[in-house]
Amino acid sequence: MKYILILIFAVSLSFSNAQYQSLFGSNSSSWNVMTSQLFGNVSDSLVYSGDTIIASQIYKKASLYTYIGLPPTSMFLIREDLVIGKAWYRELGNTTETLIYDLEMAVGDQFNTILFVDSVFYLDGRKHIRFNPQNQSTHNFMYIEGVGTSFGIVSHGLSPFLLCQHKDDTLSFVNDHPIHGGLCRPSTVGLFENSTDVSQITVYPNPTTDAVTFSLPENTKNIQLKLYTAEGKLVCEDVILPNEQNKTISLNAWNGVLFYTLESETTALSGKLVKM
Repeated sequence: MKYILILIFAVSLSFSNAQYQSLFGSNSSSWNVMTSQLFGNVSDSLVYSGDTIIASQIYKKASLYTYIGLPPTSMFLIREDLVIGKAWYRELGNTTETLIYDLEMAVGDQFNTILFVDSVFYLDGRKHIRFNPQNQSTHNFMYIEGVGTSFGIVSHGLSPFLLCQHKDDTLSFVNDHPIHGGLCRPSTVGLFENSTDVSQITVYPNPTTDAVTFSLPENTKNIQLKLYTAEGKLVCEDVILPNEQNKTISLNAWNGVLFYTLESETTALSGKLVKM
């Protein structure tokens, strides 16, 4: 009880003096980041899983779910100071903190030996700090208030690119850079886009605490939907009809990682869901 009271008091105090938006929602938060593999691009999910106190500091625990779909491969601890606009992360078992972002940097400030701040601006009520391009063919590295960076929250994978963020089961940010079409495809793998039947389907929220919705474009043909556990057991089978643009499936009976497949007559899509 004493630990809980200390945690509640510390969280209340930190938010009462806040000048910047938190990276986290009230109950749930997640980030989907695309990374490069030898066989192509995949997306992984970083999922908030609770608070803890270490050496009088409040940390948010976050689990990394990779595209493979196994249990979390890594656990990270994230600390933020909403007064000065800074956030840090550390791996579980490691005391060294790595800076996620610093929202009080100004034009001309240097991040490392390569990157310099080239502009500071506000968009959608969030402060953005943009750095000079690392690669003109891709996109600028940016700090985004309440979101993290354009590369994600923690360092993992090759050529990371933040696709989207969810807070409290609501889509709160989508990276609209044209290199990825401004799409948020949470944790999808094995994507075949040879036709328009399923290529425009979006799946949200992911991770979820309750249900998941498959959002389809207009004039979509019948699509076979199947859900599998991580062990490969079929637990749900349904058909999405042409007049159902939004198909919601309750996931209350399961927790952890689930896989879905969507199949039409001409093509298929598969992906991963995380039920918290």
